[in-house]
Amino acid sequence: AERLARLNEQLQRSNEELDSFTYIASHDLKEPLRGIHNYATMLLEETGATLDEGALRRVETMVRLTRRMDAMFDSLLTYSRVGKLELHRQDADLQQLLDDVLDTLEVRVAESGTEVRVPRPLPTVSCDPVRTAAIFQNLITNALKYNEKPERWVEVGFEERDGRPVVFYVRDNGIGIPEKHWSTIFQLFRRLHGRDKFGGGVGAGLTIVKRLAERHGGRIWLESVPGEGSTFFFTLTG
Repeated sequence: AERLARLNEQLQRSNEELDSFTYIASHDLKEPLRGIHNYATMLLEETGATLDEGALRRVETMVRLTRRMDAMFDSLLTYSRVGKLELHRQDADLQQLLDDVLDTLEVRVAESGTEVRVPRPLPTVSCDPVRTAAIFQNLITNALKYNEKPERWVEVGFEERDGRPVVFYVRDNGIGIPEKHWSTIFQLFRRLHGRDKFGGGVGAGLTIVKRLAERHGGRIWLESVPGEGSTFFFTLTG
């Protein structure tokens, strides 16, 4: 037992050191990247009209890549902060929390023509409401994004089982995910589609959601059928 406790302590210390390195590296690297971006943008604005087509395309690519790199650094910073954050647990009305999230996403929901279903009001549970809202918002945003059906829907609900934590879920009728990707999809910067498909993104959202659930003492997993849709389940306690 003593050896196991010592190993756990070493693992925790290693994770903290890795989080610190990730934060410092991504934070410090943003400054020179910002300089590259600014110079490339100035070059485009000042000499763009005189560049030939090939040179113009290369400078535009440089600007686009620096924007993408900046987004990746932002995701790394968010990821490292999740590892350090202190949860502020309280009894939170998750139905009110979900309503607030849906208000935030109102324009996106309307533009996509998606029907949002909530079969029954979500319960009040002990959680960090800000972090839990981030979980719901990320999962619902993904459900809206990865759907090409003419009639789209997203369902948010929960399941209760005797003696077990409440299981929340976000279900959709979107493109689905092949089973071979069910575990790797939670890896940082893991994308299953091209960078410009389905609105882009850097592939960090689900990694951050997983870490937020784990910081609560819970977990996240999914079930999916390609072409029919996906369901992401998560708990907020062990």
